[in-house]
Formats: sequence, C-alpha cells, structure tokens
Amino acid sequence: MENISKRFAPNKQNLELSSEAIHVMNLFTFHNTTPANRVRGYVEESFFSSSKDGSISLLTNKGVKPSTVVRLASRDMPFLIDTPLLSEDMAKEAKEFVQRLQEADMIRPACWEDVEKELNGRTVSDIHACQLLRWLLVERLSPDLQKRILSLTVVIVGDEKNGKIVNLGQVTSFVVPGRIPVDGGLPLSVLPLEIGKTFSTRELESLYDPIL
Repeated sequence: MENISKRFAPNKQNLELSSEAIHVMNLFTFHNTTPANRVRGYVEESFFSSSKDGSISLLTNKGVKPSTVVRLASRDMPFLIDTPLLSEDMAKEAKEFVQRLQEADMIRPACWEDVEKELNGRTVSDIHACQLLRWLLVERLSPDLQKRILSLTVVIVGDEKNGKIVNLGQVTSFVVPGRIPVDGGLPLSVLPLEIGKTFSTRELESLYDPIL
C-alpha cells in the first residue's frame, strides 16, 4: 500500500490504483486449506497479528489510511466528504477480505457518530443537506438523535459566499407548494424551498410540520 499511497491523486477517481488495491486485498484473502483447514487459520492469524496497531492500510477516497479510521458507506451517504471511505466497488470486489476486517473489528460501517463528527466541523451545501435529510429518512434514528444531527446541520443555501445560512435544527415547518405565496421570502424557521422541493409532502411530514 505504500507504493499506492505515493501515487494517489486527490480529487481524482484513481481507478488504476483501486484495481491494484483490490488485487492486494484479494491476494491476502485466505481460503480453506486441505487436508487440514487449521493451516489457513494459522496463516491468517499470523498475517493479522503482524499489525502493531491493530489496523490494515486501505485505499480510500482520502488516500491510504489505517482501517480503524476508514468507514464503509453505501452511495446514500455522499454528504460525508471529509470521512475516509472505502468505495462500494472495493468492498464488493474484495468482499471476503473486508468481511474479515469487520469480524476483527478493524473497520466498521459509517454511522450517525461519523455524521455528527463531520457536521461539527463544517457547513454543508443545499445539495448535501438534501442528501443528509434523505439519509435520515432511511436511517430512522431516534427522535433525540435526529434532532441532535439536525441541530449540527448548518446549510448555506445558494451561493457559497452570499447564500442564506440556515440551521436545520431551528427549522420547524415546511411549505406545501401552491398553498401559500412565498414571493416575500421565508423565515429561517421554514425549510428553504431549494431543499424542500426535492422531497414529497409525506416525507417532509416525518421531519417537520407543514404550513397549510
């Protein structure tokens, strides 16, 4: 992985490096041995115990990182832009190796704690806000956790320099399109139309109260 790390280019797909990393992971995927399967166990244990800090170097969207800080995430969490993520393709192509890492608690799926950590350190665009709300709808966190995540979500709606700043934790309602005029603008307690228009009324009702 050291060689791959030197050639990693930020903000690029690095498809060739991903193929190399998958090859390395599959190379160290241990299969059943005959006549005694315990041989596989010995070799596998020797490999994983060679790690001094209990982690394995993995190629992520942020370069080569220790597996203990890497997260597994599906495509429904694209708003996580600062968290080192193992790509979905790599997780599929090296499935057995990744499963072994999970069993050894050397890597784990991204969860609300990772979302909370990232939201603590930055604002989000209206596009990322929509992705986050979509994730909340699917994840179905407890009301307290949902409120906690929303309170940390500071959105810049529109232009990054001159856009309106909205804290989703302070939003209490949304506009049902066509029911009331919005030409005069909306208070900060109402979900911006740029975000609300991407959801159905039914979806928004599970997050906020409608303004009829």
